[in-house]
Amino acid sequence: MCPTRRTSQPSRATLSLDVSCTRGDFHLDVRAEVHDRVVTLLGRSGAGKTTLLHVIAGLYAPARGRIVVGESVLFDSSSGFNAPPESRRVGLVFQEDRLFPHLSVRGNLQYGARFRRGAAGGPAMEEVVDLLELGALLERRPATLSGGERRRVALGRALLAGPRLLLLDEPLSGLDVRLRRQTLGFLRRVRDRFETPMIFVTHDVREALQLSRRMLVLDRGRVAGAGAYLDLALDPAVLPAFNPDDLVNVIEMGVVRHDRASGCTKLAAAQGPDAADTATAWPQAEDAASREGPLAQAGTQDTPRSSVLPQASPPVRASTGWSGPGETRHCLELLGPLLDAAAGSRLTVVIRPQDVALSARPVEAISIRNQFPAVVRRHAPYGGAVLVEVDAGPRLLVEVSSGSFHRLGLAAGRPVHCLLKANAIQVV
Repeated sequence: MCPTRRTSQPSRATLSLDVSCTRGDFHLDVRAEVHDRVVTLLGRSGAGKTTLLHVIAGLYAPARGRIVVGESVLFDSSSGFNAPPESRRVGLVFQEDRLFPHLSVRGNLQYGARFRRGAAGGPAMEEVVDLLELGALLERRPATLSGGERRRVALGRALLAGPRLLLLDEPLSGLDVRLRRQTLGFLRRVRDRFETPMIFVTHDVREALQLSRRMLVLDRGRVAGAGAYLDLALDPAVLPAFNPDDLVNVIEMGVVRHDRASGCTKLAAAQGPDAADTATAWPQAEDAASREGPLAQAGTQDTPRSSVLPQASPPVRASTGWSGPGETRHCLELLGPLLDAAAGSRLTVVIRPQDVALSARPVEAISIRNQFPAVVRRHAPYGGAVLVEVDAGPRLLVEVSSGSFHRLGLAAGRPVHCLLKANAIQVV
């Protein structure tokens, strides 16, 4: 076995890349440093995402360059060093699963564990089986599993190899909506349980933002941009690399209560300066007995509210502004369509920038149910329109026409009111 090499110049980067690779007519030329534990690799079809993963994993040899994971050199053309795939401790979950059909689920998992070879800190079989809910599948063969089950087994096999880096090549592709949602939930479990750095490949921003707000965007084999999602979306040099429907707002919210008479569910965003990126206090479900009006609590006797969602302090309030430096912001409350979800449960909502309108002041006598204050932070041209970032507790992208942008005098620091229809809120 040819081991990897220790770099003589340790870096704080999780992954350092400087590679060139040609495959047929396609040329990959990537220079990037990844410092975050979980990063999404985003790009249109044919951008080079899968090719880059295969280069990192050692399946393709670059023509030139250098690959460093942590403090281990995997490839260095200047010294002629190229660690073989089995020595790299890089776990790659392929789009096609690639399970061994003649082995049971247990056998496939045990095969992954064979590659650990004394690597410290890797998860135990029991832990992976429990986390990915594979216990009932252990004696079954891959041919009898659903698509989502096969993805979970492939993920478990990669984890049991004790990787120093986990590469996920579009693990949600080919799954229906229900299985995509379920599999994404398991990926979040892995993210939260283990310290293994992950690169999650997708062409869908909605999926990407549910795992990480940090992105590396590829366009025609080159890095178009790297960093936080909102920074990239507002960068005119990066914006063309996104598909037209890519730009969305994804917010983690809690269900507060339901109004079945009016067909609405009250939602509240987590508290904190960036609720999607940090572990913050979640709003508590409201007790219907302590309130007047038609909105009713939707918990069940079997699921106490306190066991579903941690208590937050202070309780849910309408978003009326911001606290001082270092203090927690108020929650953002929204009325969405009536949902089949218990009060106190967490969910992810998507809001398109074009579905949010801006006004200089509150609008009276209007059918739009959601109006909330915000502050303009920055803007960027977006085709014939303007993309505006506003801070409403969570930060949102809003698309307005150029005429409206100038008529409202929108500029950084300008207070505005956001208007959003309840039925424009989508749950993913």
